[in-house]
Amino acid sequence: MLKDANVTTLPQWRFIQHLADIRNICDHAKGREPTKEEIEDLVAGTEKVLKTIF
Repeated sequence: MLKDANVTTLPQWRFIQHLADIRNICDHAKGREPTKEEIEDLVAGTEKVLKTIF
């Protein structure tokens, strides 16, 4: 919805999608656990999105 309303750019939207993928690994993946680096990326990326987009 944010991308369609031109609130976010395509690169920002892709970054948010990347964070959502990591979040899904944390919550739904049955095959593996998220790595420490993925969790760090999720936390840092979320902070970045909150500071730069909202």
